Amino acid sequence: MRWRGWVKAVLPVTLGVMSVSCERTVVREPVKLFPPPVPRGDVVATVEAALPAGHQGRKVLAGLKHRGRIVARAEALCADGPSSVRLELRAMEADWQLVDDVYELWITIDRDGLESCYPSFGDWYVHVPWELSRANPHKRLVDPGVWRVRELSRPENLITVHYHRYDQDYDNVGIWTWDAGYERTPQPNEIFEVGRDEYGLIFQLDRGEYGRDGQAKSIGLLPRLAGDWNRKDGDNRYWKVELGPEIWLISGRHQVWNAPPDIRPQIVAAYLDSPRELVVFLSRPVAEDEIKPEQVRVMTESGDVLHPVRVQLERVAGAVRSNYLHCTLFDSLAVADVWYRVRVEGFHGETVAVPRKVLDDPELFYDETVELGAIYSPSGTTFRVFAPTALTVHVVLYDEPTGTKGRVTHPMKRRGKGVWETTVTGDLEGRFYVYQLDGPDLNPEREVVDIYAVNTVHNTQRARITDLSRTNPPDWERLREGPPVESPTDMVIYEMHVRDMTIAPNSGVTPAYRGKFRGFIEKIPHLKELGITHVQLLPIQDFENDEFSTNYNWGYVTVAFNSPDGWFATNPDDDSRVREFKELVAALHEAGIGVIMDVVYNHTGSSAPFNHLVPRYYYRFHPDGSWSNGSGCGNDFRSEAPMARKYIVDSLKYWVSEYGIDGFRFDLMALIDLETMKEVERELRALNPHIVLYGEPWAAGPSAMKGRPTDKHTIRGTRIGAFNDQFRNALIGSPFDEKAGGFMQNGTGKHDVERGIEGSWRWWAPRPAQTINYISCHDNYVIIDKLRLSRPDATETDHIAMMKLGYLLLFTAQGVPFIHGGEEFARSKQGHHNSYDAPDEINQVDWSLKEKHRDLYEFTRDLIALRRAHPAFRIRAKEQIAAWLKFHDAGDAATLMFTIAGSLVEGEPWKNICVIANANDARSVEVSLPAGSWHVALDHTGRLATPQTVEGSVRVRFKSGVILYQP
Repeated sequence: MRWRGWVKAVLPVTLGVMSVSCERTVVREPVKLFPPPVPRGDVVATVEAALPAGHQGRKVLAGLKHRGRIVARAEALCADGPSSVRLELRAMEADWQLVDDVYELWITIDRDGLESCYPSFGDWYVHVPWELSRANPHKRLVDPGVWRVRELSRPENLITVHYHRYDQDYDNVGIWTWDAGYERTPQPNEIFEVGRDEYGLIFQLDRGEYGRDGQAKSIGLLPRLAGDWNRKDGDNRYWKVELGPEIWLISGRHQVWNAPPDIRPQIVAAYLDSPRELVVFLSRPVAEDEIKPEQVRVMTESGDVLHPVRVQLERVAGAVRSNYLHCTLFDSLAVADVWYRVRVEGFHGETVAVPRKVLDDPELFYDETVELGAIYSPSGTTFRVFAPTALTVHVVLYDEPTGTKGRVTHPMKRRGKGVWETTVTGDLEGRFYVYQLDGPDLNPEREVVDIYAVNTVHNTQRARITDLSRTNPPDWERLREGPPVESPTDMVIYEMHVRDMTIAPNSGVTPAYRGKFRGFIEKIPHLKELGITHVQLLPIQDFENDEFSTNYNWGYVTVAFNSPDGWFATNPDDDSRVREFKELVAALHEAGIGVIMDVVYNHTGSSAPFNHLVPRYYYRFHPDGSWSNGSGCGNDFRSEAPMARKYIVDSLKYWVSEYGIDGFRFDLMALIDLETMKEVERELRALNPHIVLYGEPWAAGPSAMKGRPTDKHTIRGTRIGAFNDQFRNALIGSPFDEKAGGFMQNGTGKHDVERGIEGSWRWWAPRPAQTINYISCHDNYVIIDKLRLSRPDATETDHIAMMKLGYLLLFTAQGVPFIHGGEEFARSKQGHHNSYDAPDEINQVDWSLKEKHRDLYEFTRDLIALRRAHPAFRIRAKEQIAAWLKFHDAGDAATLMFTIAGSLVEGEPWKNICVIANANDARSVEVSLPAGSWHVALDHTGRLATPQTVEGSVRVRFKSGVILYQP
């Protein structure tokens, strides 16, 4: 036994032998400690460890950890006198087999009776990596000096955390911790159980390791299983000073208690999956037939009692017992209009039945026409929010972006189909708002940002009520409309991050505007000179970051999809982000350049408000309750849910109508279901018939999506485009193998390069306008770094020649050419392949390279000009490409040659066109030409001011190419 106490004490409870100095007397109750779980398998490894002196008779516990799980355990006793101990590690599961890999070995000398392989404060322990193999599953620790004591900074800094799980799944639980003030957090910051009692798991942390000078006022706590973020437990919780040195948590509950909460058998939750299907979640598992239909009571608001006609267990992974009862009712419930209470005989309390899967019924919980968010007018602002599981909703107004000045709450009323509404009279322009919701699985203390907010402020803590008409730049009605695009094949896309473009001191941008929307405007002359038609901006929608810091982030963790991010604005606390992004769009449109936004609707940042408005609705989950993670970022947005689909469509329409955006690039587009993307296309083309839509036709991993993914194969029949990774790999090699090369480096892959040149119609693209041709983008290595890694034997001059060769093929290929900004003059990221959070020194565009690599820049500029001047490189249909573009034998394995019948292409001034590319390292090639006299328009030096004439054959320099024509 041990004594449980919760006191305001100088010295908190030390487990085992009680030693407490209290300011007042409290009543304590004995608590039974439980041993760790017993292994069920065979011995898989052995450890012999020399022990430090002074621990005779104490228990030694060991755990072998692999990929977040304790896979084997052992225990032994310390003998008298200086000694060693032999530990036989047995598998936790009967059928578990050892695999050769790196493991973690934890060994603890138990000093307080808690019996965990993870040390509590005061325990001696060893924690080492172990390259374990079946051939040699033995380890000897011969030096007692490897042992350490887990030391506490000061006795009063001990915080004890108790954690209870209703499913009793206590193996391999960790709690991720952090300083909520973001000043100092220990590394590593995940803590593990130091013991078990009748409540659940016991954890310990040292407040002295958090916050400035070890005085953290609040420490974040997020339990997860097996080190897997897909199995995180609900919402963030926080220890706060006022809670004292001992707190209690319950799985799935957002509350933090400073006294043991009630964990007697009780109803935890009830969910309505259809008007006749009710799932009841109990705090303890039950067996089949343990609960009869008459034990379940469903009570209406008027007091009527209904009983299900059938009760079955919902089992996970074939378990015999379950916490979930699936109840079938005889009559349908009015789930959209009436709340029902549920009781189960033999279990304490009652709960409200919350709509869950029934929310996917569009007849009950979908309103296509409702306008959500804060709808402003000078006479009043109407607030509408979709919150079908809430019992009450309030809109909270403030006078300022932070603090409590002017705080006032207004209750909202249901208007049907899960939507709440209220109108606050008066001119609210410039005030700030959030929502507060109460109900099952909702935290009434949390202030939630509106997912439809158009002007978030101060790190997305609140939203500003903004009169959008006041944010329009001069002549906005004209400048909101971008340049006309007859076909995407007419585009040349230039990808750039707003900060990267101007943050370098040598950018020449006004210092106050570096890294900002306004700084980008000052670099537009460069884009006009280069000749590109469209800028694709890396994410500018409000993402998870500190808008007041210089901490770098690409922005692929969106939290508020309808507001620009304040990091790029001169003031993150007013309407600057809206006004200044409109100024950038207007300036680009004035220059004849379209604006494409890189958007990330496939997942959200962890702090996004969606789950705090409608728990578990906007995200995909596996049947066992774990998060689907096809994005690799912790969650997948459930685009197939009716109101989630509406949200994506509404958001994209907003950017087109309010900002005049010309197109969208969809991150991990295969995680957005095809029906949603089809609706996106229909709705956006109704606003702008020439809207440009394309994306990544893949996901980062498997997803629990219901529906077809939007990938290369499913986009047939649409006008949605996709990145052509096959063409990229053929040109430069796989990005996942830094040594792998392609045609640019060594002349290999010529057949696949040819497939890309003809618009990839033989592969997957039914329209050339659907293939986004590229050599590199923000992901993986930039071109010059990839060339340096894959061809370290080549000189810098050779690498630049390879880039020219690649660009020659890229800009003469059928489809849509795309380049990563700054690579027109060989931008480098110093070998970083994933610079999403690397500092400015890595990500910034070094503008001195424009002069250093002037020849590459001018060559790229000339290619773009040629492409835009000649429709033959921009053929609209695959049938025309098949008939008019022909490949010829160039007489060399590393040289390719093709011709285009320009006379057949409408508007093409050249009768015939011939392109030749020689990828040999040091050997020029004499290539026979089709009959007639040919003019050389471009060679390795760039566009010729005075075209040369050749006939019969042409000599093509190594690592270069030529463009010839017959007038």
